[in-house]
Amino acid sequence: MLEVDTALDLIRHQVAPIEESEEIAIENAATRILAEDIKAPHPIPSFPASIKDGYAVRQSDGMGRRRIRAAVAAGDVPDSEELQPGEIIRISTGAPVPAGADAVVQVEDTQLLETSETGDEDLVEILVAPKIGQDIRPIGSDIQAQSVVLKQHASITPAYIGVLAMLGISRVKVIKRPAIGIISTGNELVSFKGPLKPGLIYDSNKVMLLTLLKSFGYIADDCGIAKDTPNSSKSILENALKAHNFIISTGGVSMGEFDFLKQVLVEDFGAQVHFGRVNMKPGKPTVFATLNFEGKSKIVFALPGNPVSCFVTTLLFVLPTLKYLENDQQFIGWPTVDAILEEGIRSSDARPEYVRVIVSRNEQNTLICKSTGKQISSRLTSTVDANGLLLLPGRAAFEAGESHPVYLFGSIF
Repeated sequence: MLEVDTALDLIRHQVAPIEESEEIAIENAATRILAEDIKAPHPIPSFPASIKDGYAVRQSDGMGRRRIRAAVAAGDVPDSEELQPGEIIRISTGAPVPAGADAVVQVEDTQLLETSETGDEDLVEILVAPKIGQDIRPIGSDIQAQSVVLKQHASITPAYIGVLAMLGISRVKVIKRPAIGIISTGNELVSFKGPLKPGLIYDSNKVMLLTLLKSFGYIADDCGIAKDTPNSSKSILENALKAHNFIISTGGVSMGEFDFLKQVLVEDFGAQVHFGRVNMKPGKPTVFATLNFEGKSKIVFALPGNPVSCFVTTLLFVLPTLKYLENDQQFIGWPTVDAILEEGIRSSDARPEYVRVIVSRNEQNTLICKSTGKQISSRLTSTVDANGLLLLPGRAAFEAGESHPVYLFGSIF
């Protein structure tokens, strides 16, 4: 059996990053990977802008009483006449600084002396001597024209999308994502959308995988349920491979009498199985294979049918592989945090165990964690509140009060 780290290294050596790109609207670009550098077509700001509500002044005028010539608000275009000695202009935050002004004095450093008959400000006293450039954002002070604002292979965040919109960039080139198909196997499985007959169970794995992948930005297709026969497995796989280059199946990979999937992959599709057993709990019978179908390279993950095994192996193997394919250089694995155990955790199994835990903060703002309860691989409820995985070595015991690293895959509240 392979260790988890060895299995991940093997995957990295077998997965070639996708080079093909596509152009999409920035509204749909969150979590996607940039295919090229993005350069600013113009500076931000593109005009000298006021940082404060106040008055645009000539620094050389210093302190004293000043007559207000005009007012400029954000979105206005000031007149082209240059500010003359002794004149000031009322200005709002974000408004263009008029020609001739080289400083802005905030309202708090002034005193209004007179207003006009219409109630407009007329005469103001400047109480603090201004400095050149005071409270003005110069042209290009945030982003310079033609500077690289987003680098190739960056993962696009909502903040990045805001920057793109600020620059007037509406579409970007991103790495094309693999077409993902999900297959379930088992005579006992039926869609959760229909009635449940005696002896059958709902296919929870597929909808869990579809939504888990979607939460990370990946869209997958439901490719059906295969019966526990070689012919059914072959037929479902063949149809899935025609439209997808990344297949995830659940079930049919253990040592049971009706577990045919690995056999079908090798004998009917010529797949190269890179590993089929991993030294871990849950998830031991995880299969990673590659094959050529109709002249195209395909990746197959055959995951265990137990729901928790399926969940954990998707986090540890499937999602990192998708990140490798996109050449997401910001992904270096799941982040880890040190958390103090609220209660002791023990393992009687020789395999390292990925314990589902809840990481939170106590009243002292210290990170703490506790098990989600019984860690049986069929008990999907052990994942419901989990936001982390605690790696417990084989036949080990962690005591309450000890601090241990936790793989964090969810938010801490």
